[in-house]
Amino acid sequence: MKKLADWIVDKKGLIFLFVAILTVVAVLGIFKTNINYDMSKYLPSYSSVKKGMELMAEEYGDMSAITVMFDDLSEKEQTERKTELESLEHVKNVIYLQDDETYQKKNHSKYMINVSANTYSEEARKVLQSIKDTYGDSAYLCGAVVDNDMMVNTLLEEIPVIAVIAVVIIFAILFLLCNSWVEPFLYMCCIGIAIILNMGSNVFLPSVSFMTFAVGALLQMGLSMDYSIMLMNRYNQEKKKQADSVLSMKKALTNAFSAITSSSVTTIVGLLVLLFMSFKIGQDMGIVLAKGVFISLLCIFTVLPGLVVVFDKAMAKTHKKSLEFNMKPLMRFAGKIRFVSVPLIILVTIAAVFLKNGMEIIYVKTFDNPDQTKIEEAFGM
Repeated sequence: MKKLADWIVDKKGLIFLFVAILTVVAVLGIFKTNINYDMSKYLPSYSSVKKGMELMAEEYGDMSAITVMFDDLSEKEQTERKTELESLEHVKNVIYLQDDETYQKKNHSKYMINVSANTYSEEARKVLQSIKDTYGDSAYLCGAVVDNDMMVNTLLEEIPVIAVIAVVIIFAILFLLCNSWVEPFLYMCCIGIAIILNMGSNVFLPSVSFMTFAVGALLQMGLSMDYSIMLMNRYNQEKKKQADSVLSMKKALTNAFSAITSSSVTTIVGLLVLLFMSFKIGQDMGIVLAKGVFISLLCIFTVLPGLVVVFDKAMAKTHKKSLEFNMKPLMRFAGKIRFVSVPLIILVTIAAVFLKNGMEIIYVKTFDNPDQTKIEEAFGM
C-alpha cells in the first residue's frame, strides 16, 4: 500500500487530468442515461397486479386513460371538442355521449380519452401535456396518467430544493467541526466529482428509475462523506508529527486505507443486499448506490489526497478552532451500565419484532388532485 500511496500523491497532476476528462464524459453520460418512469416494471413476476397488466396488454394492447372535463360548452362545442381530442397524437379514441348523464350533466362535459400507450409511457405524458397546452385551466384532468405525471413532476421539483437544504446543513456542520475554512470545500469537491461520475456511469445500465435518478446523488453524498473526514483526520494526526504535507499524506493514506476500506465495504455489501428485494426497485437503487459508494471511495483515495496537498497552505492560513465534544464522561457512563444496557437492548429488540408483526399498514394518496375533486363533484365517484 505504501508504494501505491506514494504514486497517488506524487502523480496528483496526472490524476487530476484523468479525472477531469472522466468528469466531462460523465456529464455527457448523464444526459444520455435512459430514465424509466414506469414503476410497474419493478413489480415481481408473481405479482397479481403485474400479471393482470400483462394480460390486459396481451388482450387489448398497451392502453391508458385520461379523464377530462370542460364547463359551459355549447352543444356544437361539445361535439367539436370530442373531434379535437381525437385528433391528438397517440389518442386511440375518445368516449363521449351527449345525451348520457355519465358524460354530459348540466353544464359539465366529461370525455374519456383512451391513449394507445401505457400509463407510464412518454406518449401518455405527451397527450396529457398537449391537452394542458391547448386548453389550459379550462380542462379538469384526472386518471392514472395524471397522478403519475403529478408524482414525477413533484419529485423532480422538490429534489433540487431538498438538495440545496442538505448541502447547506452539511456545510454548516463541517464548518463547525473542521479545523479550517477550506476543508469543507475540499470534501464537497471530491464527493461532487464522485456523484457526477456515478450518475454518468448509469448510461451503461439498461435503465434507471426516475426515483433512483432523483435521490441517488443525495444518498451517495450522505453515505460517503465520512470517508473523507476519516482520511483528513488521519492526515492531521500525521501533520502534527511532521510539517511536510506530501509525506504526511502518504503516511495518512497508508495508515487509513484499511479502516476506510473496511467501513466502505460494509456499506457496499449492505446496499447490494437490496438486490434480493422482490420489489425490483431495490435492485435498481442497490446497484446505483453501491456503485456510487465505490466510486466515492476511489475519489477519496485518488482525488482528495492531491487536493489536500495542493491546498495545504490555504488550510494553514484559514486554520480555526473547531467545535469539540468531551466524550469521555459519556463513554465512562456507557461502560458502567453495560450489564444493564445490553440485556435491555436485546429485550427491546425482541419486543419490537413482535410489535412489528401486528402493525397496521395504511395506504394514502400522496398527491392531491383538485381537478379530480371537481370532476367527482359534478359526476360522482
